[in-house]
Parts: sequence; structure tokens; C-alpha cells
Amino acid sequence: MKNVRGGFTLVEVLVSMILISFSSIFLMKCMITSLNSVKNSNIRFRVSTAVEIKKNYLISKNFKSPELSKGIKTESLEQIHLEIKVKDLTPVLKEL
Repeated sequence: MKNVRGGFTLVEVLVSMILISFSSIFLMKCMITSLNSVKNSNIRFRVSTAVEIKKNYLISKNFKSPELSKGIKTESLEQIHLEIKVKDLTPVLKEL
């Protein structure tokens, strides 16, 4: 009669552990990259939204309002700091 043993050899267990370790490291790296991308995307969205809101606000103002006077103005919205440079190009044209 043959002696039948069930189970895995030590080499098979070591190889499977190495494969599981490499796949776990790869998945963790993918998750970190994904989270960083989401964070950067959120920051870009918040900045572009703040700039758009400020632009629309300035467009709605009268041409001679103090917000549109010549010079550099800074403003903080939450954690976003905006710097607006106003130049008088002509008597009826301004550059922001």
C-alpha cells in the first residue's frame, strides 16, 4: 500500500506566500496612487471653483467699484489664497 499524505510542501507554501506578498504590495501601491489622485483632483476643483466664483463676482461689479481699482488685492477663501492684479489698460478696459 502507498502512504498517501495530503498537504503542501514547504517550497509550495513559500512560493505562494511570496506571490501573495508581491500582489499585496502592488495593490497597496495602486491604492496610494489612487488616493493621491483623488486628493489632487479635489484641490484643483476647489481652486478652480473659487477662481470662477471670484471672476463672476468681479464681472457683476460696476467698472468704477473699489474692487476693480488699480493694484494688487489678496483674498483668502477657506484654505485658498487668491491674488488679483488689476491693470488699467485704457479708460474703458481693465485686465485682471
